Amino acid sequence: MKRVLLLLPFLFLSSCGYFASIDNSNSISEGSSLAPQEVNSSKVVSVISQNQILPNFKNCLGLERDQISNATRQAHRESIESLAPEGNVNEVSAPMLMAVTKITSELCNDLITAEAASDQSRFFPNFNLNDNESTGSGSIETATRNLASACWGREATTEEINLITTSIEGISTLNGNSNKDTALYICTAVLSSSQAIRF
Repeated sequence: MKRVLLLLPFLFLSSCGYFASIDNSNSISEGSSLAPQEVNSSKVVSVISQNQILPNFKNCLGLERDQISNATRQAHRESIESLAPEGNVNEVSAPMLMAVTKITSELCNDLITAEAASDQSRFFPNFNLNDNESTGSGSIETATRNLASACWGREATTEEINLITTSIEGISTLNGNSNKDTALYICTAVLSSSQAIRF
């Protein structure tokens, strides 16, 4: 959990800017911070609800039910009160984003465990997840693209990839990260971002 806390400033920067306020009709208000090409003025926007978070991420990561750890289920139980009950945009709060980060960091640990045991890695193909060596920026970019495509439903932009790569490289300078640490940072950043928790 200590590692994830180092990423929180980055996660909040990437999460907060993309939500729009809504009026009584649940449509996006004029002056929204969402890019016009992503959402038009009549599209309804919602966020992942407390009952959707585990099934949604389990499916996008391709994890089986028995690959979800007790630690992940416990993180969900402990955080459920902070998650959006109905998935309304106006339910987004700092405690909700912290809860999402807590749950997704555990899910990412589950993914890393599954990929380390697999002969073929879907998300971290250039990582040796059983080794303490650090990985290069090319591998970080590939993993970011793979996770974004699966869980955002679109390709990550160059700007988004650069933001994640720069953040990870900055943290690596301070701590010296193993492949597992780097994979955890990437996965948690992608899954905790606004792109992964909005519809």
